[in-house]
Amino acid sequence: MSVVFNPEVRKAENWIGQHQFIECLEDFGNLTHTGTLTLKHIDGYLSPRMKIEAEKALKIYIRRVNNFFYKKLYNRGIKALPFIASFETKSYGENPHIHFASGSPEGYSYEEVKRVLIDTKEVINLFNDRVDVQPFSSSGWLGYITKTGSDSLLLECCIRGK
Repeated sequence: MSVVFNPEVRKAENWIGQHQFIECLEDFGNLTHTGTLTLKHIDGYLSPRMKIEAEKALKIYIRRVNNFFYKKLYNRGIKALPFIASFETKSYGENPHIHFASGSPEGYSYEEVKRVLIDTKEVINLFNDRVDVQPFSSSGWLGYITKTGSDSLLLECCIRGK
């Protein structure tokens, strides 16, 4: 994939091509919720290992959220919420956390989906007690979660909505 830099864009970029990358992510579906899931620190794990464990845990989380709303339609690959996620940590693996943006299924209110996103994290051992879920208001959140580059994305957890 080649990225073309557009000099017409006036917004600040953290890295060249970030705006084009965000535009691609916006095509994943109608995003309605943003969130941050904090992770328990595991002694001895450096951040590359933590990222692998975070991605495994997030896959389970996404499957449980989608199963709540779509049941077997998700398992059959027919329906899925749009979901975008990135992993972030400070130096030496301190404060590991996941930022995400998610969509909503038709027929559910913002509060109902928020409750499912918060309650589902309870069954994942790696997730800490702290979780923050807010409304998705602009692509600024996608800029924030990609500020360190596309390598921070948890690609196996980024799903186009169906």
